[in-house]
Amino acid sequence: MVDASLHFQNDAKNEIIDFYGLIFAAKGNRKYTHLNPKSTFLSFSLILGISILWGCDQKERKVSIDENTVISYLDNNSFALSTSDSKPFDLSPLDDSFKRKRIILLGEVHGSQINEKLDLEIFKYLYQKHGVRHYLGESGYGMGLLINEYIQTGDEQLLKSIFQLWSGTFSGTQQNYERIKALRAFNVSLPSYAKFKYVGIDLEQQFGAGFLAIKRFLFDDLNYYDKSIRQALASFVSFQNNNFNSVNAYCQYFLQQIRKESLVESYKRAFGKHYQEVELILENMIMRHALHQNPKSYIAKRENQITENLDFIMNQDPIGNFYGKWGAFHIWKNNVGNQPSSFIKLAIKRGVINKDDVLSIPIFYSNSYYADKNSDFRSTSISSMAFPENLTSNETSSIKFYRLNEESSPFLEHMLLIEGEEGVVTDYFTEFIKISGSKAATRLIF
Repeated sequence: MVDASLHFQNDAKNEIIDFYGLIFAAKGNRKYTHLNPKSTFLSFSLILGISILWGCDQKERKVSIDENTVISYLDNNSFALSTSDSKPFDLSPLDDSFKRKRIILLGEVHGSQINEKLDLEIFKYLYQKHGVRHYLGESGYGMGLLINEYIQTGDEQLLKSIFQLWSGTFSGTQQNYERIKALRAFNVSLPSYAKFKYVGIDLEQQFGAGFLAIKRFLFDDLNYYDKSIRQALASFVSFQNNNFNSVNAYCQYFLQQIRKESLVESYKRAFGKHYQEVELILENMIMRHALHQNPKSYIAKRENQITENLDFIMNQDPIGNFYGKWGAFHIWKNNVGNQPSSFIKLAIKRGVINKDDVLSIPIFYSNSYYADKNSDFRSTSISSMAFPENLTSNETSSIKFYRLNEESSPFLEHMLLIEGEEGVVTDYFTEFIKISGSKAATRLIF
């Protein structure tokens, strides 16, 4: 069982900002407020007035287009799938797009049911057809280690501990629980030499996960370790405190200890190949606390730290391929509106990944709902990534994929669907998915 004293609930007292492009902490009282898609810069609302586009000073972008032209193109360059069909998804129309990509990201609005089924089926297809062997999760590195341990071992008590830590968050839903169980079942079906690995690269949003992950690197018998570090290790293993500032101070202390010149070799022997992972987890917990103190810088610094974490895991596996489901905010290959750079844009800019090696696939929604975790998981209409109804023609399927870079595509010449700062749509993404009629996820209750 996870020590509940290290489980910081996502409430106004101790949640930093669980930012997914849907919510933000208002000034002063930190109450959570839903974004107004008509007035805030973080809205990814689609451009309904397609015939009037801004940015006409940019030579890459045309300034007007007939709505029927867009509808016709979308109808002719799409294919539908259904979650009610028990057969695996056939994503072969996207094979050319998937080829030679190192990172493929699905961009969602969190807390909507169909997302989880879609995510699972895309990952299975990419594993079977395109050699993807890493699931890149929007979770802390330490949490990712715990999830991966469950996927590899099937430890049900560990899974329960993970969801106790996720209680009150977008991840603490029945549908996400079933998705993690399904990932485990899929991994069991694979040969021993071809298992996949789950990795997390976000800030360590739940400190309890970071502590638990580090503790699992250690033997129960601390006499196994050098005398010079036994006391510090015993202190870490037994540490319990529900004060956010005290936990942060302890993380800083322990990070200093493992880096102390006179002790570093002893700690490297103690943690072995996991030494750098311990450093990373502690750094991410400290960063999370720092941003709690300065929420105005949260978005930009979070994306910066995720970029650093991505660089770390890609250096661990320089030839591996990665897929993951993230909040849509994180996956844009260029800046949207006035938002700071996504971690993908930063990673491309810094040379962590080549732009052509990344495939970003946002989800837009029609008549769909998400679970508002800040209002007791109330079912709430999705507006921030809503698909404009005037672009829909004879639409009945629950999931539809669209290809935007085919011949005569208006998306190659216009800025449609998003409020991009530069270029045209295909500079941001070349495929997208429309989900229709998705219900809100439901809170997991053990």
